Amino acid sequence: MSARNFKSFATSALLALVAGLSACRELPLTPVCERTDEVREAITAQLKRDCGRIGREELLDIEFLDLSGLQLSRLQPGDFTGLLALRELRLDRNWLTTLPDGLFDQLVSLEDLSLAENELKKLPVKLLRELRALERLELRSNELRELPADFFDGTPALARLSLNDNGLSEVPSEIRGLHRLVALDLSHNRIARVAKRDFTGLGRLQELELGSNAIEGVAEDALEPLKALAKLSLAENSLAAVPGALGRGPRDEALGRLVQLDLSGNAITAVRERDFEGLETLERLSLARNRIERIAARPFARMTRLHALRLEENRLEALPETLFAGTTGLESLSLRDNCLRALGDGAFGALSGLRELQLSGNRLGALPPGVFAGLGSLEHLELARNLLTESDLAAIERAFGGRETSLSLGPNSEMERTPNCPR
Repeated sequence: MSARNFKSFATSALLALVAGLSACRELPLTPVCERTDEVREAITAQLKRDCGRIGREELLDIEFLDLSGLQLSRLQPGDFTGLLALRELRLDRNWLTTLPDGLFDQLVSLEDLSLAENELKKLPVKLLRELRALERLELRSNELRELPADFFDGTPALARLSLNDNGLSEVPSEIRGLHRLVALDLSHNRIARVAKRDFTGLGRLQELELGSNAIEGVAEDALEPLKALAKLSLAENSLAAVPGALGRGPRDEALGRLVQLDLSGNAITAVRERDFEGLETLERLSLARNRIERIAARPFARMTRLHALRLEENRLEALPETLFAGTTGLESLSLRDNCLRALGDGAFGALSGLRELQLSGNRLGALPPGVFAGLGSLEHLELARNLLTESDLAAIERAFGGRETSLSLGPNSEMERTPNCPR
């Protein structure tokens, strides 16, 4: 039996069970005509019946209900009774500040629930207690500062959770033990630190978004439970260094599947030799918009799968000769808007597969003849806003003559001063 057929079979069995229970002792049912106006109108529009002619059997035909953007400010406890087959409910972009307890109790088939972009400050403790089929929950863009204890006890199937753009000051302990969670968004909150036990039990998590918080530190073992993590963003925080929880070698397979890491927009001043040790699976790494002045000789060694490296908008004045040793798979490299004054002969010689190189907005003057040697796959080169003379630019054009490389070389000589670079 395929996964889809099994899911359909399981849902049918569940509905049959509920129907059987209802026959013995009927579940409470609020007449459709007595429900909140917007809910009543959505139900009657979908079923094309007068509200007085809609009963339990007719309500079983509704699998999707869209109540988004209706300026809803309140709901009644019985608004969704009888909707036993409902799979998706959209309540986003309304004016809801509170929700009645038990509002979703009969939604036994619900898989996708959106409460995003409301004004919710608190949630009822038992709001989700009957939503055992729920796979996706959106609570983004509300005013939540905390979650009720045991809030997710009734949601064993939850796989995707959005809590971004709220007022959370720490990673909610209530998420621990959501064993099927694969995506978690906690960005745009007020989280200041990631603690050791924050992600306990999240062994299936693949995507973790922690960007745009106020994170100053990540506990050494905080990321150890995340064996399946593929994408991690700590962008736009207050990190002064690459967290030790990321590198220093493998820890019981922690982060052994990580392919995308975003550390842009922090206050990192240096990249150390072992900062990314053990992260050989990385394909995309961003250290853009930091304050990096120093970079170790081989911090990216063994990253043969790395395709894109972003180091733009930092304070680098020079590059170690061995910086790109081991990054043989690199296709895109951005070093724009740094303070680079010179490049060594064959600086990019190890990057035979490089397709895009951004060097604009530096302080580069005369370049050695072999600086771009070995870049046989290069398709785009940016060197605008440097200190290159006309003869320098002419030499570069000759070097790439006859090739299909796109060159962005001007303006030069009258360079806009790169911010934060020493004079």
